[in-house]
Amino acid sequence: MPSGNQHAQDRQVAVLVIGLAALAQVARHRRTFAFVAVSAIAVAAVAGMAHEGQTQSFERMADWIRRHS
Repeated sequence: MPSGNQHAQDRQVAVLVIGLAALAQVARHRRTFAFVAVSAIAVAAVAGMAHEGQTQSFERMADWIRRHS
């Protein structure tokens, strides 16, 4: 019987194979490829802004704690 680690590796391989198959399908259609590319850029930008906002929030909270300590 495979260990938990083996199941995790099998799952990663399965996700990778499915992702590559989906990518190959998307690459065949120019319009879909453009949509996926723009969406990926937008998601990365939003994630960056969220991270930056979270960092600023932590900095403000740390400043408040310093002032009130």
